[in-house]
Amino acid sequence: MPETPKGLSAFNRSIRMQLVVGTVLILTAVVLALTTLIARNATRLLEEQTSVQLDQLSTQSARAVSDFLDARTATGDLWWADTLLLSVVKDPGLAAVFMPGLSSYLGKYAQNEPWVGNVIILRDSELVFSLNPEVDDLTTF
Repeated sequence: MPETPKGLSAFNRSIRMQLVVGTVLILTAVVLALTTLIARNATRLLEEQTSVQLDQLSTQSARAVSDFLDARTATGDLWWADTLLLSVVKDPGLAAVFMPGLSSYLGKYAQNEPWVGNVIILRDSELVFSLNPEVDDLTTF
């Protein structure tokens, strides 16, 4: 078997090593590029989905608040049409008669509605009725 010169053998190993290292570097670069591309696309998709969900939640929240306020407005309109409340506002004599019943009536409502802290009835900017007995004039508001 013919002998190969030492320089040639080292050169062959060097070429093989260079091919292996080159191949590993190329594969690493390709994998890194694909991973970066996938990560960027995933980030973009997540941002889009988050934005869509945020818009939906904002719309639903606004609708819920609007419905709540519409229901409170309807309740206020019903109260305004209530003959007991109208009699208290219009006639001071009837107001004195209906005060105990009015306290019970409005107290039950306020008890079931946690956002109602007090109910007041005014006649010509004068306090006629307050559900909270500590309120005796309008300066406490």
